[in-house]
Amino acid sequence: MSQIKFCVICFCVLWATGSLAAEPIGFGLTKKYCLGDVCLGDSGAMHSELKAGAALKKAVKYKDAPICRVADASVNIREVRFNNGSEGSVGLHADPVQWRPQVDQYFRISSVTVKFSPFLSAEGVKQLEQKIAGRYSMVRATAYSYEVVDGKRIISLTVAPWESRLVVSGFDNAEFLAQPGCESKIPSL
Repeated sequence: MSQIKFCVICFCVLWATGSLAAEPIGFGLTKKYCLGDVCLGDSGAMHSELKAGAALKKAVKYKDAPICRVADASVNIREVRFNNGSEGSVGLHADPVQWRPQVDQYFRISSVTVKFSPFLSAEGVKQLEQKIAGRYSMVRATAYSYEVVDGKRIISLTVAPWESRLVVSGFDNAEFLAQPGCESKIPSL
């Protein structure tokens, strides 16, 4: 009986260690919002197929970490190929919630655009937007978009005949200034 208890305890410890070690969702999101297998808040390092690492390192070569201004915090990577063969683009944004010195983990996916070839019909657009908006309990924001609020962030979905786009927004400069190393200094005049 004591061997069974020992095995159960070992299993629980291993399971808890694995679940605690899992990477948290970026931007302070409480759940995953995905197009295909690419999710908002994922680090660029999680998706080697996007080849975001080289493009990201090139784009931020002259930026100091941490990024202290929201205007300097985004990088767009065009012409990516997703695992399912689709083409599109991704936007990466510095994550003020989880600052890390590793650029590929500090910058996280903030937008996913998947292009359709051939274009979708009007009925196809309607079905796809209802499917994705329903999955995330989104409400119609405009004639062409859906939104949901997740904490401090707004998740937006747009589906057109030529592409589908999922975006996280709601970043402000105060979040970036609150990161370690971004304290404002009074100049000596």
